[in-house]
Amino acid sequence: LLKELLKNEDFESFEKILNLSEDDSVSKVSQMKELYAKYEILTLANTLKEEYTARAYKYLESIEVSDDKKQDLLLLADSLLNRLS
Repeated sequence: LLKELLKNEDFESFEKILNLSEDDSVSKVSQMKELYAKYEILTLANTLKEEYTARAYKYLESIEVSDDKKQDLLLLADSLLNRLS
């Protein structure tokens, strides 16, 4: 998602971050987090998650199976979508 949104001035920085060595892992993570914040990736990812979730639930509702049988799948989906990192 980030790579698709990067503006030209940030693309070079992005590439440099990716090429940092393991010795620079703290700096690498810090710089990447800055880019994620700048482009509001968390907000965009959550919006996409909500859109895909709504679409999935819509398709699940259209399946001709009793609601009782769908309940386990709905519980699993809910636990996966709302888990903590």
